[in-house]
Amino acid sequence: MPICRLCDEDKPLCFSHAIPDAIFRPILQSSNGSSIGLPKGGGKIHLTQDTGKAELFCKECESWFNKSFDGPLVNALRKLDTRIIDEGF
Repeated sequence: MPICRLCDEDKPLCFSHAIPDAIFRPILQSSNGSSIGLPKGGGKIHLTQDTGKAELFCKECESWFNKSFDGPLVNALRKLDTRIIDEGF
């Protein structure tokens, strides 16, 4: 069984996002379900549906991480977006 990257315990892992899913959702919705994939190394730029999911955290750690980081980050980015729309860059 894999090891949780946060608590270091041997538990089943969830698919986690390095960048919150809420960030990808509007991008994918506005572009027919694809975004631009930037390859590592010498590969080609391509369209992708990949949102960077990986099995990183157990269920408990995933929940804690979402409450502690993903939620506040999404809220901050929404406020920033509103401010840019209202006041310009």
